[in-house]
Parts: sequence; C-alpha cells; structure tokens
Amino acid sequence: VREAHGGQCKYLSLELNAVSVLLNLLSEEEGEDQRKKRKTLVIYCLRALTALAEAPEGRCLLQDHLPLLEKTSQDQDQDIRRAARTAIRVVTWTP
Repeated sequence: VREAHGGQCKYLSLELNAVSVLLNLLSEEEGEDQRKKRKTLVIYCLRALTALAEAPEGRCLLQDHLPLLEKTSQDQDQDIRRAARTAIRVVTWTP
C-alpha cells in the first residue's frame, strides 16, 4: 500500500511541475556563506529529483538537465557530490 501511494505522489509531483522548482533551487548561484547554509536544501533537492527520476516521465524530463547534475557532482562538498552522482545514475539508467 505504501509503495502504491509513493508512486502516486511521484506522478502527482511531476504533474505539478516539481522538477522545475527543484532544479531552480539547485541552480541558484551562491557565495561561500550561502553554500554552507544551503547544503541541506541542495541535498534534499537532489534526493527528491532522484526519487522523481525513478518514474519514466521524471527520468525523461531530467535527461535535459544532466549538465546541471554533472556540474553539481563536482561540488566541493562530498555529501552533495554523492547525492548528485546518485541522481545521475538514476536519470541515466535504462531499463
């Protein structure tokens, strides 16, 4: 039951254009002070994008944004790099 509900949430989030909102948050430029404050937000954005990419429609949408994910995967912070690389693996996965 939980999985069915989770799948519905993914598709609803895709319909509500959550990908654009998350990508905008992820792409905001920041100074060093902001970088530390935004770390948690960036990681949660990446995790949400990863979850949305598990749906075929989400994966398709995010294919066009691989450059942003790849840029993020080169971040100074190890946790952000790891989350971005996980997102890239899910987005580029082919069934």
